[in-house]
Amino acid sequence: MTVSIIGILGPSVAQAKWVRHAIGLDDPADLDRHVGDDPHAASLILVGRDTAESHGMQRFGLANHVPLAGHQWRKGGQLCTFAPSPASLATLPDGPAARASLRRVLMAELILGCPTLRPWHFRLRDAQTLHDLGVAWCPASPVAGMAFALFAADAHRQRAALLASPLSRAVHDAFPTTADHVKAPAWDRPMREASKVFLATAPAVIVASLWSTSRYAVEAFLPHCPPLTAHDAARGILLRHMMEFAT
Repeated sequence: MTVSIIGILGPSVAQAKWVRHAIGLDDPADLDRHVGDDPHAASLILVGRDTAESHGMQRFGLANHVPLAGHQWRKGGQLCTFAPSPASLATLPDGPAARASLRRVLMAELILGCPTLRPWHFRLRDAQTLHDLGVAWCPASPVAGMAFALFAADAHRQRAALLASPLSRAVHDAFPTTADHVKAPAWDRPMREASKVFLATAPAVIVASLWSTSRYAVEAFLPHCPPLTAHDAARGILLRHMMEFAT
């Protein structure tokens, strides 16, 4: 499974704002670092009406209306997702609610199709973005998704501080291939892997075990999770995950 974004132009102030609001990435440059623009990817996020229609988005023939943001369709073996352009995103009639719904759908596609993105690449300090990431990552229990995202981000922060210490650098220079502290930790894995486990029974316990931690260590982050609110996209995202991992 691979994901690409087609039609977003940049860099620009408008593009940076679109990346933060439509996808929720903390650093807009991460879009280029982690997400490609291969038109043959299994999942395509198509930005702008013209781009989407050139890839088969249907015209409904009613005035100038287009499908809702986050509308999806199949083109051959590819899954296509419509995202409004930066200018259109700012003028959506239902405003913040529409942007949140779109963000959840786009996040889900990136989680399933981008192996290098991690929770700490998202704007976790923003309560709404954290909430939406929880919905996109673990739609059956978004609070679990939020807690695991915060745990991973905190573990990453601590590890980065350790690796930056003079002692750590000296150990790495002396033993570049065997130093345990430079090996990728269990929680630094593609988010897709946890998405599949989240569909299982008692997923929090299983994911915590796979991450070499305990459920209680993750539960410590629950007080930092915003209250769960209505999430209209959750059912569709859950079905998307189920179809992705169907055997």
